[in-house]
Amino acid sequence: MFGGGGYDAGASQFAGGGFMPTQADQGTSPAPKKGAGDQTLRALTIKQITDGTQNPDESQWTIDGSELSNVTLVGKLTSVQEQSACVVYQLNDGTGAIEVKNWIDTDSDYDAAKKAELRLGVYVRVHGHLRVFDGQKSVVAFNMRPITDFNEVTYHCLQSIFQHLHLTKGTRTGPPGGGSLAARTAGALPQTNGAGNGGAYGGGAAASYPAAGTSGTGRTAVQEEALAVFNTSNAQSSEVGISVDQVVGQLAGKFSEQQVRQAVAFLSDEGQIYSTIDDLHFKSCA
Repeated sequence: MFGGGGYDAGASQFAGGGFMPTQADQGTSPAPKKGAGDQTLRALTIKQITDGTQNPDESQWTIDGSELSNVTLVGKLTSVQEQSACVVYQLNDGTGAIEVKNWIDTDSDYDAAKKAELRLGVYVRVHGHLRVFDGQKSVVAFNMRPITDFNEVTYHCLQSIFQHLHLTKGTRTGPPGGGSLAARTAGALPQTNGAGNGGAYGGGAAASYPAAGTSGTGRTAVQEEALAVFNTSNAQSSEVGISVDQVVGQLAGKFSEQQVRQAVAFLSDEGQIYSTIDDLHFKSCA
């Protein structure tokens, strides 16, 4: 996954080792392959996207033998081109480069402020959909934000490796040393500050991997309950969704304000919810 040619000097932050996928071996159980493509969010490197294939109906992509729809990438902006209705970025993560299109409302002060943050040379996290334009693979972003804590770069690298191994080798039924691979990996992941401008994985950084105290989805109890609030009929019917303060209020007595705010930050970075009128109002992607 990280093999191949040399790393671009403009994105040397991402230089890494030669990890390559292998086939499943004995003692493993295969991971689920299909059936939830519209609901997936995969952490990927650009090299994985380059090697992936688009399904014949052009509605889904297949990477590591599994269908997917939504992706998250981390990289450095090496080119910024403003057009009439969108901004076209070149994103480099050390394994390759890809074009990212971010559609904007030119009359929106909020969009103007967000665009000003996404400058040449800035490291960003992108959530979006894979598309093909003029025969070239690209990403249409529905969320982009600058990275302020570079632990997030390491976290993304580990997450993409973990998901790749899970899909290509399956989940081992009895790993040496006791405990699940997911639980042991989760304990070693770096954490970043989830407050303020959104390092986004604080407190719950490892929660995207199933571990003790988490549900089968890999989310913690507070993350599950926060997501349930965003999925209520009232929240879904509102054009602006609901505010973080409303979620804090509904979960008061069960979880602290800090726990709820960290859970919302986690759900946002995992692509489960998206911001609407500002950084304090969100709607579910479901």
